[in-house]
Amino acid sequence: ESIGNIETTNKSVVTSGIYERKHTENGKTYHHILNPETGYPVETNVAGLSIISTASVDGEIWTTRLFGKSVEEILDEVNSLPDIEAVIVTTEGNVYYTNGVLDRIIC
Repeated sequence: ESIGNIETTNKSVVTSGIYERKHTENGKTYHHILNPETGYPVETNVAGLSIISTASVDGEIWTTRLFGKSVEEILDEVNSLPDIEAVIVTTEGNVYYTNGVLDRIIC
């Protein structure tokens, strides 16, 4: 299900999330994005993180690097990067985005 549309030209949009590939057992949900320190799924309220960048490899790098951080940490870090934007959807259904995304949102 789409939460919205972003207009973009000559950009890549890469999304990582915990909302599709998951397994629930004994009331505990496990997903495929792992914490490299523990080997277990990262604990986060971020359901999905999309990176908008010129090169897809940048999106892959930044979604991997940032997933598991708080919404505030992600926004702060991406807002400090040139030519990279982010859209974050939380498990509660809230949507956050970096400064350069607002003018790209279309209804």
